[in-house]
Amino acid sequence: MSFKSIPYKFTVVAVFIVILSVCYSQPIVGQTYAVEAPKKDTTWNDWNVRIAPYVWLLGIKGQIAVMPEPAQLPFIPPPIEQLPSGYSIHDIDLSPQEVLNSLKFALMLAGRYKHNRFITQFNVSSIVLESDAIAPFDYLFENNTLRLAYAGGDLAAGYRVVRKKKLEFDLMLGLKFVYTKVGLTTDLVGQLPISGEISNMWVDPVIATNIAYRPFRWLELVGYGDIGPTIYNSELTYQFSTSANFLITKHFYMSAGYRNYYISAPIQEAIFTGRLSGMLVKFGAQF
Repeated sequence: MSFKSIPYKFTVVAVFIVILSVCYSQPIVGQTYAVEAPKKDTTWNDWNVRIAPYVWLLGIKGQIAVMPEPAQLPFIPPPIEQLPSGYSIHDIDLSPQEVLNSLKFALMLAGRYKHNRFITQFNVSSIVLESDAIAPFDYLFENNTLRLAYAGGDLAAGYRVVRKKKLEFDLMLGLKFVYTKVGLTTDLVGQLPISGEISNMWVDPVIATNIAYRPFRWLELVGYGDIGPTIYNSELTYQFSTSANFLITKHFYMSAGYRNYYISAPIQEAIFTGRLSGMLVKFGAQF
């Protein structure tokens, strides 16, 4: 082999390599290529609206003002030394089972809406209980029936400070309302049944936070808390709840958790002061 033929052979090889590289870099006519689809949200968290009726198996512990003084319910006054000053106060300590036994009506509903980082939510719960009353002057009354009505709710809007695939944290401002009413139906000895009631309602501003963590696609751990400051009145309410949301499908979920709701106010204003707490169960839809 002569040295003169070596450059020629290298030139032929180089041209062949260039032709091959050009051919493989151009699409063949009629050939199709798969385009990678955008990744789906594997946490099933691409919803905008959530709505969920729920059951709150609550117990009640606190104090209740049965009758004001002067009373709206007419009655024969006892001897002066037994006349109560102010309200007739009774302690209440009802288990969830006792509440269910006395339950006459219940309505509970919660919902959320989100758009990008903006959040709004509501929560409404209402119960009516009816049972035999423990009256302070039993020798004057017969067939005492006490009815306690409670309705509470909150509406809040806020901003999602942390928005990650598995972790979210919201800060919100809103309003909370609480309504309580106590009614007493009784028989005076030898007379017809008589009845009376007292009620009160107030609205408080609240500061709220919500945190959600998703370790798996089908599981969401949620913590919520709010407090109503005493800026405009003497009432103070706060609540916190924890729950585990089990995502059955992309559009339906079940939830189990615990909720604690506290109302603190002067008994002369609030009629009821104390704690409502217990397990809660939800079945909701998201879309």
